[in-house]
Amino acid sequence: QPNLKIATFHNAFSYLARDFNIEIITTFEEVSGEQPSIEWLKDFQTKVKQFSLKTVYAEPQSSPQSLEAIAQDLGVKIGTLDPVGGVDGRDSYLKLMKYNLDTILAQ
Repeated sequence: QPNLKIATFHNAFSYLARDFNIEIITTFEEVSGEQPSIEWLKDFQTKVKQFSLKTVYAEPQSSPQSLEAIAQDLGVKIGTLDPVGGVDGRDSYLKLMKYNLDTILAQ
């Protein structure tokens, strides 16, 4: 599907998005590893609503707790994209990319 639009946890998927015609509309974290500002969170919520996204993506390496509250308020699902891999089924670069693409396409 061309021109998929997604919201990710942080900006770790720009190459994947570019190579597969996916547009990252917004990210939950403004700066990786830091709590987002109130203004950033408002913008995140606005963009998820504006583009009628049905899923926002967390990462297995980060706690999705803050994202869960916002997803519940917005009525969207939380999917999981993995920027690191190294676990069974995602233990090579190609398997990791396939996992992430399959996850996005399943939205």
